Amino acid sequence: MDEAIDRYGLWKGGWVGLARLCRCHPFGTSGLDLVPEELPDAARWYMPWRYGRWKTCNRGPTYVCEAVEPGDGASR
Repeated sequence: MDEAIDRYGLWKGGWVGLARLCRCHPFGTSGLDLVPEELPDAARWYMPWRYGRWKTCNRGPTYVCEAVEPGDGASR
């Protein structure tokens, strides 16, 4: 929640953080729940519930590992 408030201010960041806290429960999704880089397009100051993602978590970056063929000199 601190990161959300630092990034978006008390009003917007507080709603983003509250949504993140509400998703944190034993039956919730597992993994990282990062503060979004951008706020939703539908978010307005007079509709603060639209700042948060209430049902799903955002996924972290996906890393693709390159396959190493045997004998190409990479496994020394």
